[in-house]
Amino acid sequence: MAVTLQSLGIDQLTREEQFTLLHDLWDHLAQQEAVPLISEEMKAEFDRRLAQADAHPESLIPWSEVKKAALERIKSCWTEQPDRNRQNQACKA
Repeated sequence: MAVTLQSLGIDQLTREEQFTLLHDLWDHLAQQEAVPLISEEMKAEFDRRLAQADAHPESLIPWSEVKKAALERIKSCWTEQPDRNRQNQACKA
């Protein structure tokens, strides 16, 4: 049987009780021995990308530029479309 909010009765708790439970669960998880959250494949990919970045630092784009471009793209998608259910091609990618 799958563990769900309903099977544990969490959906019957008040919002305050749910937050208390969440806090207690978070504390419990923090006290446990750390378990790797990434697979070996993910670690290998991270290491590959890090090595590539170290080898070619000129190809890196500063976060401030990435963030600015993303925000501009989002803004243009919302301001150019009177019907927000439709998107132009630039906004779909």
